[in-house]
Amino acid sequence: FPSHDNTANTAITVFASSSTRSYLLVQVTTGSAFVNVGATATTLNGISLTAGQGYAWETTIPQGAVSLISTTTSSRYVAKEA
Repeated sequence: FPSHDNTANTAITVFASSSTRSYLLVQVTTGSAFVNVGATATTLNGISLTAGQGYAWETTIPQGAVSLISTTTSSRYVAKEA
């Protein structure tokens, strides 16, 4: 599981593209962030998550790179792919 603190308003790549991905989960444990798949996350796109919220793709699994941008200083997230 990647688990990281992030600088506010700086997008990072959580996972590279994967044509064999069968599961994807991203959860924000503190702070808030936007998660986007297939394009760089910005504060204007993606899935908005706040502390304690997560999103799991279980049926239609996106294959693109997973990007996350924190909207608060020291947001923390965990992520898993299979």
